[in-house]
Amino acid sequence: MKRISFLLILFLSIAVSAQTIDKAYLNYDFQAGEKTLFEDKFNYSANEKVATFWEFLDGGGAATIQQFEGENVLSFDAFYTRLRPKLFANKLLPEDFSVEYDAWLSEEYDASAGITVVFYTTNDKELHIDPTKERISVFLPSSDNKNVGKDNPPPYLDDGFFNRWLHFSIAVHKRQMKIYLDQYKMLEIQNIFETPKTMALWGDRQSGKPSIKLKNFRLATGFPTAIFENGKFVTRNIKFDVNKAVLKPESIVTIKQVKDYLDKNPTIKLEIGGHTDNDGSGADNQKLSEQRAEAVKNQLVNLGIKSDRITAKGYGEAVPIDKNTTAEAKANNRRVEFIVIK
Repeated sequence: MKRISFLLILFLSIAVSAQTIDKAYLNYDFQAGEKTLFEDKFNYSANEKVATFWEFLDGGGAATIQQFEGENVLSFDAFYTRLRPKLFANKLLPEDFSVEYDAWLSEEYDASAGITVVFYTTNDKELHIDPTKERISVFLPSSDNKNVGKDNPPPYLDDGFFNRWLHFSIAVHKRQMKIYLDQYKMLEIQNIFETPKTMALWGDRQSGKPSIKLKNFRLATGFPTAIFENGKFVTRNIKFDVNKAVLKPESIVTIKQVKDYLDKNPTIKLEIGGHTDNDGSGADNQKLSEQRAEAVKNQLVNLGIKSDRITAKGYGEAVPIDKNTTAEAKANNRRVEFIVIK
């Protein structure tokens, strides 16, 4: 019996360490910003509330942190809840930025939008992105109130949109906008007419229906044009489940960039360094960083890179590059570094 248990544990350990990203994401090309402007994973301490980090617009609405499927999420608890990151108290959006978040909606909302992303422009107009089970619609701030949109792919029609986490990604370059639903590029708008200056999330919980849920919100900027300058590449766009070494599918874009670099430089070898923030114990962070570096290595090997060209190493919280005093600084410290060693 003990031998069976040992073999089962060994098998499960191998399975976890060998986890790779679903092949459905291999053509995913969303580019997220490297510098975090605002991030909320909703892992709040006992004395923190939503209003610590988010501003309730127009004085109404309600939102709380809830446990859902074993993790903290933001719950929109009332109709007409409008939340804006407090970042915008003294800053404006840069010309180039990305927004990412995961959203969960019950089928009881039928054709209603879940979380609506609203950009407020320099001319005090609004640009709305409304995702429903049928399509993603964008209401542009033009003189004729132009509306563009695209029907969702077949897996999301009917009830496929509901009762699961969906990943939404938005990239803005000056007045060009790209919008993704999971691995699908939904819209590429060449001219959104106005320049966004701030943004907010709108959620309208309807009476008697489950709350609308949000997790993993990140607003970022800084899009590098080259990797491996001076033999090193540092990235925050290889992402993992919270406190786990499970790669998020959107990480594939950056990992493929590293794979392409290795393909073009067949004699080079790399060290993959995993780094964490200082949340949790030092021992746990050390172990987690090692597992995450190994997960990235496994993904590169799965893409065709020989394993003897890659060394995985974890550094835990030992080598911070920021102060670990804010969510954004912690996000800066959670990173993967690739260093040329030959």
